Amino acid sequence: MLELKDEINFKGRNIKLNLSFKNVLRAFDLYEDKSLLDAVKAVLITNILAPESGLLVSERLELMPFIFQYINSLSQKAFPYRFNKESKNALSFKKDFAAIYAAFYKSYGIDLYESDIHYIKFLMLLNNIGKDTFLYELISVRLMDIPDERLYGKDYVESIINFKKAYSLYNKREEENQLELSIKGIFDALSPAKGVKK
Repeated sequence: MLELKDEINFKGRNIKLNLSFKNVLRAFDLYEDKSLLDAVKAVLITNILAPESGLLVSERLELMPFIFQYINSLSQKAFPYRFNKESKNALSFKKDFAAIYAAFYKSYGIDLYESDIHYIKFLMLLNNIGKDTFLYELISVRLMDIPDERLYGKDYVESIINFKKAYSLYNKREEENQLELSIKGIFDALSPAKGVKK
């Protein structure tokens, strides 16, 4: 059984964490907000996840990655993504929240607006969501390869393509940005390491 003690040791101090799923998702949103300075992010995120830490801003900047590292280590144990680990475009907590909400209500009778369950419990339930939910279908179709028209027929293939377009996590410009980042990553990987002479 996975132990959820929600406490980390930071510079000899035990820091208590508040890892309700709402807090963690909010912290992720703040971390990805490019309009915020790192120091502002650190203060806001640690106020949410470690409200009793009482640390200075400089210490919060150090604490923040420790917290995320702890969350990620738990997540990897609790949520071995069953659909396809290689896919990064299967689910967005922000864009798919309506589908997630409906799936939790249908599968477990849990109202996520009223619930404050632990983030890891949230992931465990999400990982075992019912096949009869729209969320399960949504993720499955996103990860599905385009079927062979000769085997499945033109109408079916077109319906899959239209579904993928309608529920894509990225619009056209975002997809172009993702492609640019992927290409840049390839070139970076092929380039000599900084400070290393050829």
